[in-house]
Amino acid sequence: MIYYHVCSLAYLLLLLVAFVYLLTHSFIQLLTLLIRLGEILDVNEITEKNSRHVKNYGIWIKYNSRSGTHNMYREYRDTHLNRAIDNLYDDMAGKHRARSRSIQIIRTAIVANKDSKRPGVQEYQTTVTENDDKVKTVHNFKFPLPHRILRASSRSLKSVFSVVKPNTHFQ
Repeated sequence: MIYYHVCSLAYLLLLLVAFVYLLTHSFIQLLTLLIRLGEILDVNEITEKNSRHVKNYGIWIKYNSRSGTHNMYREYRDTHLNRAIDNLYDDMAGKHRARSRSIQIIRTAIVANKDSKRPGVQEYQTTVTENDDKVKTVHNFKFPLPHRILRASSRSLKSVFSVVKPNTHFQ
């Protein structure tokens, strides 16, 4: 019994080009040609299972700039991978003038706190210490108040107009 395989005309043309290319070039170049001629079959959005916890995301990218092609590793801290990718696009546009069409995401991963490399991510991490069955969480970040406005302690001491400009910078 003979079985016929039904193929599209484009697929037969691709096989013909591949056969001719194989006769004239090396096998590695043939594989790269076939990879370039591939098509996108499906696009799915990845959703987080638990989006209540903040995680560190490591993103490996390749982007084209005016001077050439560059590989880069970046870390972002967010609750969703999609938001981390949005932050990546905004950050690359601001710092490197890279358009979103010139950025290729190679790989993404969730990075543990101890494995994070970037100081911008490390400054918002918490440290957990355990001493004699006591768990203590220490936050490593502080929010300084460099320009404070002194208010009157009571309404009777408050004035509508002032003769001097207020001093808001205190040591």
